[in-house]
Amino acid sequence: MSSPESESESESGIKYDTVIDVRVMDNSHSQMIDAINFGSRVLDVGCASGVMGAYLHREMQCTVVGIDNDEKLLRIAKASNAYESLHHLDLEKAGALDEISENFDYVLLGDIVEHLRHPTLLIERLIPLVAVGGTFLISIPNVTHGSIKLGLLLNQFEYADEGILDRTHLRFFTAASAYDFVQNCGLEVTKFSRV
Repeated sequence: MSSPESESESESGIKYDTVIDVRVMDNSHSQMIDAINFGSRVLDVGCASGVMGAYLHREMQCTVVGIDNDEKLLRIAKASNAYESLHHLDLEKAGALDEISENFDYVLLGDIVEHLRHPTLLIERLIPLVAVGGTFLISIPNVTHGSIKLGLLLNQFEYADEGILDRTHLRFFTAASAYDFVQNCGLEVTKFSRV
């Protein structure tokens, strides 16, 4: 994720590292946190180095389970002691979620679906892990962001190490196609916001 408070990989040594400041609501981290109730059970899909899970555990007394495919990042997340459990999983593989049987109040997908070949399959596999009345909180970069449009006007479409044009993105979404994606997964959109 690239946000005003993000550091680049070269500065922190950790890709997608960020500092959470809930006083600043113009970012997906703060908006997700604002939607989560104190003391909830949370599945942090694509937890990376565990910044979000650490915040939820420390500040909101949440029980957090994390999933990521990067062993280095999972070691960093484990060192935070914020996660009830961490799972090294390739979300594209069938049966990847079989070892997780709990139900969660919230499933966080913070800038994950654009990295997947079949994101709809992931959502379908996650649905059984959501408790009755539970919620998916999904953040998806918008390829029609003003910075991208300006770049196109200047004949620029440059991939980067992170952000909307992260070179590891396999899919691109507009606000409308992100909305449609969620609905096509069989989920009801109850709130839709932009940052």
